[in-house]
Amino acid sequence: MKHLGCIHIENNKVIFVFHELEKPNYKREDILGEKWYIGAIQEYQASKREVEVKNVMTVYDWPDEIYNPNDDKIYGYYFTLDKPNKEGNTAIGIEHNQPCEAEVTDNKATITKIL
Repeated sequence: MKHLGCIHIENNKVIFVFHELEKPNYKREDILGEKWYIGAIQEYQASKREVEVKNVMTVYDWPDEIYNPNDDKIYGYYFTLDKPNKEGNTAIGIEHNQPCEAEVTDNKATITKIL
């Protein structure tokens, strides 16, 4: 299932933060009733969570990071594409607080689209 949210980059970690829904209102006389409200509250609570992104790679500002992993300075973060886009790129740069779409499985997010 695809979810809307945004990317947060904190402490060299990329996190997917779900788009927080509005807290549902419920009155006893509501036609939809208590069953709807329980489901709506569960959806609201789920919308407040955040999970680590698994299809992101860290790019360093020097090319030989394999040979010198202790001197690394992070240049940016990129999410990998399943197939090259129209320009032939296999990755797209991401920024803090950037809106996106992601699939979440096993408490890990896979970014599917940058919005």
